[in-house]
Amino acid sequence: MSIFNFVLNRKPKRSRTRNQWVLSSMFLIPNLLFFFFETTYGVDSITPSQSLTDGNTLVSKEGNFELGFFSPGSSNNRYLGIWYKNIPVKTIVWVANRDSPIDNSSGILMINSTGTLVLLSQNKSVVWSTSSLKQAQTPLLQLLDTGNLVLTDEKNGVKLGWDLKRGLNRRLIAWKNWDDPSSGDLIIEMTLHNYPEVYLFQGTVKYYRIGPWNGLGFSGALPGIKNHVFNFTFVHNQDELSLQTTVTVMAFVEPMEYVPMSFPVCQCLKGFKPKSQQKWDSMDWSQGCVRNKPLNCQEIITHGFVKFPNLKVPDTTYTWVNTSMNLKECREKCLSNCSCTAYTNSDIKEGIGCAIWFGDLLDIKQFPDGGQDLYIRMHPSELGMENGHKKNIAAIVACSIVVVSGMLLGSYYVCSKENLRGIMERIRTIVHSSNSKGPEEDMELPLFDLSTIARATDDFSLNNKLGEGGFGPVYKGTLLQGKDIAVKRLSKTSGQGLNEFKNEVNLIAKLQHRNLVKLLGSCIQGK
Repeated sequence: MSIFNFVLNRKPKRSRTRNQWVLSSMFLIPNLLFFFFETTYGVDSITPSQSLTDGNTLVSKEGNFELGFFSPGSSNNRYLGIWYKNIPVKTIVWVANRDSPIDNSSGILMINSTGTLVLLSQNKSVVWSTSSLKQAQTPLLQLLDTGNLVLTDEKNGVKLGWDLKRGLNRRLIAWKNWDDPSSGDLIIEMTLHNYPEVYLFQGTVKYYRIGPWNGLGFSGALPGIKNHVFNFTFVHNQDELSLQTTVTVMAFVEPMEYVPMSFPVCQCLKGFKPKSQQKWDSMDWSQGCVRNKPLNCQEIITHGFVKFPNLKVPDTTYTWVNTSMNLKECREKCLSNCSCTAYTNSDIKEGIGCAIWFGDLLDIKQFPDGGQDLYIRMHPSELGMENGHKKNIAAIVACSIVVVSGMLLGSYYVCSKENLRGIMERIRTIVHSSNSKGPEEDMELPLFDLSTIARATDDFSLNNKLGEGGFGPVYKGTLLQGKDIAVKRLSKTSGQGLNEFKNEVNLIAKLQHRNLVKLLGSCIQGK
């Protein structure tokens, strides 16, 4: 089967804006991608012994489409094309000689002796021809009710995308204007990324994209769009990168339905803010959004991820993909590389595969439903934004003067005098042991640095203050891993020094009891 170039047709309605036409053009893709093979003879086909001249046409079996010669608009040039048969306004869906018009009615379409389909002009010169690499043994040209014209000798369909073995790129090119079907500047094609997707280019500039194929569909397809006629199949292997469709119902596509967007045209995701608030307020979103708190690779162990649902994932130009990883492995892969800014499953239908992004996250859209989940690397101070549930609270002794005081010991619950007597006996034993140590012996608990404690408590924010005792205030906080903590900060006016601080830390650490809060560590940094 030979492969033909496809075109997108602009509607004749002059008042339609360019952006409106762009979106409409994107939804024409399902109608233009796939050739379906069916062997029937009659007015819908010609053989090598027949030809099609100007003034005659081929009509598909059910009368949906017609192939013949036409002149667009006010032009006198003649083109070979396919149009809808049963609608009042002739709407062209494909043109053969778009860049080589015939200036009279002498055009002839025929299959030559080598099985190639050729379009000849008055002097028998070839105006247009197919480029099949395999000669057909018993060629047949047939117009199908899908709107596809096929020269059959094999059953492969025409697809959007790449034949990697032959270096062939199949793409869609718009008309130059309504009266001129020659190649315009709008092109739809699939790019060769690690996580490939379909783009609409204006010349060489990316004008629009519908996101990568995620196993169910395009991540950026507008929610609510219905298509009951075509099923998509995405193929990505060493020989091929393509998108093809199969027909499930022989019928015209219904008028497209959509879910109105109930959110502003542009807004920043949680954890981000406009790069220029002044331009943002004037509805200029070109500079995008930046993080509320920038990431620091020296603090990579404190980084985490926030899940953002229903997204058209970012531009995939700079991505890395592994189709065998699960989501947990994908998270670990991204977390270990500070340049990785986000990750997701590459196949949400099966819940497998890993796609990770590097650098800026460009062209993200969030829908009321649909799309897919994206996990974005965030500053530790932003990690609690998505979790409203309670977590088990542990206590941590922190900051140059951070200590959990004896008020935490046994004050919550003592079931009997014997229980209390046992606790006090253990305290006396530990204190005696601590006093016998030399000054060279260090504390046995892990030490936390001041910056970690400050991030966990939002720089000891008053909003995080739980209360205050005789030796200093107590704050709530959250570590990077999501563990909720209580932090007691030793006051300068408490009268306690470093030795008293160490003794109290060791005391609480060694006194393990069900009625006491667990001690995680301490900090002796700063003043």
